[in-house]
Amino acid sequence: QTSGFRAWAVPERVGKAVLAIAAKAEATCGSVELLYREGWGDQAPVFFDVNMLSTLPLMDGSVLDPDRVWPPSFRPYEELADYIIALAR
Repeated sequence: QTSGFRAWAVPERVGKAVLAIAAKAEATCGSVELLYREGWGDQAPVFFDVNMLSTLPLMDGSVLDPDRVWPPSFRPYEELADYIIALAR
């Protein structure tokens, strides 16, 4: 049984909207949760949560990635830890 979560190549307009939200929050890392469906046309995604430090996806196969959106070397927890350590130095 899978979780129903799937890696996703974000459409450009959605990526720009997420970056604008992050800039408004003065965030350097985090996540923005949203609802989006292909075929909505010009309808905007529904943004419903912004997390400055987020629960990142598990890399144990519970997030489906059949399109290989994330590279095999993608390790979000390690990247976040490295970022925080670099800021502290």
